Amino acid sequence: MCTPGGEVAFISRLIKESINLQGRVRWYSSMLGKLSSVSALVSQLKEHHIENYAVTEFTQGMTKRWGIAWSFLPMRPREVN
Repeated sequence: MCTPGGEVAFISRLIKESINLQGRVRWYSSMLGKLSSVSALVSQLKEHHIENYAVTEFTQGMTKRWGIAWSFLPMRPREVN
């Protein structure tokens, strides 16, 4: 699927839609293909006063992807060592 504005625009729309649903879903998440998208989306989460978010990195060989997740509930994801 192609979205004008790329993955930042697509996930920005998800963030705005999640504000309407809030507590109906425990965690919203998405995978990103560009590291530069992470900081842009974290900034948007903060602009909407969404402070409960997590960012992670997935690596398979030479390929890296990033995951971003956010919640309106107070629970946090478990740390995995």
